Amino acid sequence: MKQVKDFDPKDVSEPLVKATRNPVEQEEELRFQTKERQASQLLFADLCHRLERVTHEVGKRHRRLEILFPRPLVQALKGCSPYPLFRLLLPHIDTTRKNYSIKQAGLAKLYVEILGLDPRHSRDAQKLLRYRQPRPSRELDSTPKRPCTFDWPEVLEDILATRVTQQASRATLGEISEVLDQLTRATEHRSRQTVLNRILLWLSAKEQKWLVRIILQDMKIGLREEQILGFYHAQAMSLWNATCDLRYVCSALTDSSRQIDRDALGVQLHRPFAPMLATMLHHQLYKVEPAMHGHPFAVEMKIDGERMLCHKDGGQVEWFSRSATDYTDKYGPMLTPHVIRCVEVEQCILDGEVVGWDYEQETSAYLPTTKQA
Repeated sequence: MKQVKDFDPKDVSEPLVKATRNPVEQEEELRFQTKERQASQLLFADLCHRLERVTHEVGKRHRRLEILFPRPLVQALKGCSPYPLFRLLLPHIDTTRKNYSIKQAGLAKLYVEILGLDPRHSRDAQKLLRYRQPRPSRELDSTPKRPCTFDWPEVLEDILATRVTQQASRATLGEISEVLDQLTRATEHRSRQTVLNRILLWLSAKEQKWLVRIILQDMKIGLREEQILGFYHAQAMSLWNATCDLRYVCSALTDSSRQIDRDALGVQLHRPFAPMLATMLHHQLYKVEPAMHGHPFAVEMKIDGERMLCHKDGGQVEWFSRSATDYTDKYGPMLTPHVIRCVEVEQCILDGEVVGWDYEQETSAYLPTTKQA
């Protein structure tokens, strides 16, 4: 495997021209970038080191948060937007970055190819491709290693440990985000292979493990978004629920003492938000009546579809998934005319389920359209 010197992540693919629609958006983008400059220069290797410590911390949740956000880091980011850091810690709620459309199986095939492994006869290739299948004892390595795991990023790290000589890169969070953006734009197999090959020669085995966790949006650090955002600012989670915009939340709450106006935390037209989710009772219906405090209620059968929020403002109708993905182009042509015709109020937000219907069977049908949303 050849080594590459002075790797520039911008060389992975053609540079993205960040064109804006109008001067107002251009000015807003400049304000965001100015606030994010400090966090963008943080080293990815340092973040990976803290994440490793968090995963091995068996103490209380607050202790894990203190490891993740040590006092010197908090002081360094005071008055700045931590968005470049938070979008890597919470990739599943970062709606700014598009879906990678790649999972463990796709990553496994790509790594087998760029490592030059024989997919049929190489033991390491089999570990990557069939990581969910327990290996027979005769196929286990004679040398003791990490216990058998079904966690694909851990399997990848073990295999890369003997092949990657890089110990700790000088990659910044800004450079990592740029590479991840390039991966979202790499829709063809060859272009994805190019991006991952550069990553292979650029980052250490441990850094690649955490990068893959970010791509898979499965960090496994024992901390939820409400805990991380709540540690950053008391109103951060409320503001994210009202906007579903992590970048805006990080920019608006750079001052920990600032209190957001109540109106800003409310639901607004044309702005996606996180809808309320039902509570699973697990066959404990006896809990429903006490929770209603004697008020009448109705029970209806749940129809399997896709949660969708419809924003209607006169003749303008927008469609958002519960994770703030804009599906106006997908559902608008088919459903918007019916909404305009049937909904008499000028302005409203409809929260419901988009369901497929089988006219022959006269029943709801499986609707796989937004499973990645």
